Amino acid sequence: MATIVRDMSLKTVLPPAVKRKVQREIERVLQPTYFRSIPLSDIADKIAPFNVHLIDDDGTEWSGFLTGADGRADFELAHNGLHV
Repeated sequence: MATIVRDMSLKTVLPPAVKRKVQREIERVLQPTYFRSIPLSDIADKIAPFNVHLIDDDGTEWSGFLTGADGRADFELAHNGLHV
């Protein structure tokens, strides 16, 4: 697993232009209202060109299983190697 963020205590804010572009790309992936599977790899692929990545709590690239009954999931993000 690749470490993306070395120090999770250092945080940054996405620049507004990058945030808008990332949101637009995520919306394009999520246009269908029903998925047979969760399109996490599609989302990750769309935001990677903006140097934004899904990360785990330890700063490594996100991997795992989604479980739970409420249908919600939150993900940490990194931009240019800093926790967002």
